[in-house]
Amino acid sequence: MRAVVSQRATLILALIATTVTLGLSWAIVYFFAYIPLVTIDIPNIDKILDVNLGSTLWWRAFLHAAYDVFIILVIAYTSIQTIGKFIYCANKAGLWRQQRKSKGVLVRKFTTWQIVQHHLFIIGFLIAALSGILLYQNNNPYWKLIAPSRETLIILHLIGAALFGGIALLHAAYYGVQAVMAKASGIPLRQAFPITRFFSFKEWKKAAIDNVLWQIGLRKEKPLFYKYNGEQMLEYWLTAAGVVIIGGTGIIMALYGPAVLDGVLWVIHVKEAVLAISSIIAGHITYVHLIPSMFPLDPSIFDGKVLVERVKEENPLWYEELKKEIGVEGEGGESRG
Repeated sequence: MRAVVSQRATLILALIATTVTLGLSWAIVYFFAYIPLVTIDIPNIDKILDVNLGSTLWWRAFLHAAYDVFIILVIAYTSIQTIGKFIYCANKAGLWRQQRKSKGVLVRKFTTWQIVQHHLFIIGFLIAALSGILLYQNNNPYWKLIAPSRETLIILHLIGAALFGGIALLHAAYYGVQAVMAKASGIPLRQAFPITRFFSFKEWKKAAIDNVLWQIGLRKEKPLFYKYNGEQMLEYWLTAAGVVIIGGTGIIMALYGPAVLDGVLWVIHVKEAVLAISSIIAGHITYVHLIPSMFPLDPSIFDGKVLVERVKEENPLWYEELKKEIGVEGEGGESRG
C-alpha cells in the first residue's frame, strides 16, 4: 500500500514539475521567438520577400524570421517527445530510483571524465545563458532593477562562454585523438564511439522519427538502441552544432563588435542561444530527469552508473553485449563515448 501511495505521489510531483519546466520553455519561446515573429513590421516582410542573397540586411531580416519559426517547430517536436516519454513512463513512477536503493545491479555507462565535462559545461552554459538574457533585456527598466551593470554582465558572459567553449574544445580534441587512434588500430568508429552511430540514415531515422512515433503510439514496434538512446544521440549532436554556431559567432562579435555584417551574426547568436536554452529545459532537464521513472533526478550524472534492468529496456542492443561481457551479475563494463 505504501509503495502504491509513493508511486502516485511521485507521478503527481513529476507531472507538476514537467508542467512547470515545459511551461517555462514555452514562455521563453513566446517572448523571444513568437512575439518577434508575429509583430514583424511590413518593411521587414518586404525585405524578406525581395530576395537578395548578396545583401547582409536581407540575410538579417530572413534569419530573424526563419530562426523564430525553427525555434517554435523544434520546441513543439521536443514537447511531443517529452510528453510521449512521460506517458510511457507513467506506470513506472519512481521505479529506477527504488531499484537503485534496493541494491539493483548497476553497470557503468559514463566515465568520470565524461561526468566532469558534463558538469563544467553546464556551469559555463548557465553563466553565459543567464548573463546573456540580462544583456538582451538591458534596456528594460524592470530588469535593470535586479541586474548587475552591463560591464559586469559582459564579463560574466565571457567567463561562462570561455568555460563551456573551452570544455567543448577539450572534448573535441580528446575524442578526436581517440578516434584517430581507434582508426589506426582498425577499430570501427561505430564500435569505439557508439554516439557516432547517429550518422547513418537508418540510425538517424530511428532516433529522430521512429522513437517519437513509438512513444506517442503511432508506431507499434519499439526502436532498438545500443548504448545511447535516440534522444541522447539527437541531443549530443544538436548541442555540438549549437556550440559551434554560438561559439563561432560569439568569437567574431567579441573581436569586431555585434554590428559586424550588419548584425547578421548577432541575430544568429541570440536566436541559437534561445533555441539552446529552451530545448535544454524541455529536452534535457524535463525529458531526462523529470520523467516519472527517474524523478526528481537521474543519479547517473553523478556516478555514471545505470541499472541493468533499465539498460535492458532502453538499450537492448547494448544489454545483449553486456550479457556476454559481464554476465550482468554485477557492476562493471566501462566503455568510451
